[in-house]
Amino acid sequence: MAKLPKYDKLPIIEKTGERHAWGVWGKDDQIGMVNLLTAGRVKHAASLVKKGKIINIEPSRGIPEYTSPTKVQYELHITRSRTGRSDYVDHWSLHGGWGHLDGLGHFRYREFGYYGGRQDEDLDNKGMNGIEKWAQHGIVGRGVLIDVAHHFEKLGQPLDPGKRFYIGHRLIETIAKEEKITFQPGDIILLRTGWRKWYLSLTPEEKGAFDTSVPGHEERDIDFAVLDRFQSTAAWLWDHQAVAIWADNGAVESHTLGDPALEGKGSNHQRLIALMGIGIGEFFDFEELSQDCAQDGVYECMVTAKPVNIPGATASQANAYAIK
Repeated sequence: MAKLPKYDKLPIIEKTGERHAWGVWGKDDQIGMVNLLTAGRVKHAASLVKKGKIINIEPSRGIPEYTSPTKVQYELHITRSRTGRSDYVDHWSLHGGWGHLDGLGHFRYREFGYYGGRQDEDLDNKGMNGIEKWAQHGIVGRGVLIDVAHHFEKLGQPLDPGKRFYIGHRLIETIAKEEKITFQPGDIILLRTGWRKWYLSLTPEEKGAFDTSVPGHEERDIDFAVLDRFQSTAAWLWDHQAVAIWADNGAVESHTLGDPALEGKGSNHQRLIALMGIGIGEFFDFEELSQDCAQDGVYECMVTAKPVNIPGATASQANAYAIK
């Protein structure tokens, strides 16, 4: 496998100051950093399985949980016959509040396009950047839990998942050092903020604050602990050759509307997905994994995910496990 260039050696998009990895894996590439999940790295991930313990990191219920006439989560229809039962699902959002993966057709970078510089017609008419490319390759590799919530608990300064807090690469490095984690190319970074557990503890009225169908809510940012929006954080993820970053919150990176400190800093959703082909995942459940890692002191594991094999889809439920 060819050595990847450092972030500061990637081409710059004219007049923007942003760098892209289009063409690093060849002009026809449609899976981005999933290319790093080679047979050798899958074998290494399998070698991390010591206990044979399978931990489901895919939530069994979606978020949000509030009742809203415009936010139907899903409807399960079961049909019965003399010989058995079958079913189908309506209103199932692949970007919904389940543990899900954002595909390379989800975000574009301004007028310059989606991953690979592709435009809407390439996705619409040629089926490019669809999630089925990841499904056909498979996502199996080394997962590393960066337990931000546990880090602050140990400091006696519990993180409030409901308040705005930015997580940058320096904090990730600090926590990894505490956990005795050395990053490796092909890692899937699992970022636990405690947000999902916190959300489920709220009253129905408090959960209603997340209903963007309410007039005025669509223009407000929901505060919680998130990855920051700095280019340096995206550069760090690229230079460490991360395949993806998955979090347990409602957005790996929030919109941060009205925050002067981040005005003009761009979007790491755009950088990671559209410019570098690094995957993003949201709404995961890392609670059991966190407890297990704290007990045995091992913060690395094998991770598997199976995106839906639907041509052209821009996201998928993760169907994911951590195996230790």
